[in-house]
Amino acid sequence: MRAAVFLFLLILIFGNMQEVEKEIKLNQEFKLRLNEQSVLRPEELRIKFLAVTEDSRCPEGADCIWEGNGKVRIEVKKSGGEFKTFELNTTLEPKHAKFEDCEIQMVNLEPKPKSDVETKKENYTVTLIINKNSSPNSQNPVLIDFN
Repeated sequence: MRAAVFLFLLILIFGNMQEVEKEIKLNQEFKLRLNEQSVLRPEELRIKFLAVTEDSRCPEGADCIWEGNGKVRIEVKKSGGEFKTFELNTTLEPKHAKFEDCEIQMVNLEPKPKSDVETKKENYTVTLIINKNSSPNSQNPVLIDFN
């Protein structure tokens, strides 16, 4: 009986544990692995790396006419708000996304492809940076007197 109660308590305790979110800072690059989520405080902006939707980048050691493109899908949410999904690219536009008063920019996608070796989805890491947008309302208006 004691073993059953102990097992029940363990399931209750460990079953309710939530994944620990990494905290990130403005204007500093950070990395996310596939399905990993981080939070920017005090803005309570959560960002999650959902998928690599394209990886046509030129493999290491290959001679390519074009460098190719890597495209990722991320999900962003502010506390109490709805999730919004964006796709960002390594070479093509868009390389950044605007979400409320923040700009999220893709810096890098790793690992780089290798000839004759398929990259496993779980090995991907995206490097991002979040900056604050400067709002036109934050600047002093210029008044012109035509009199």
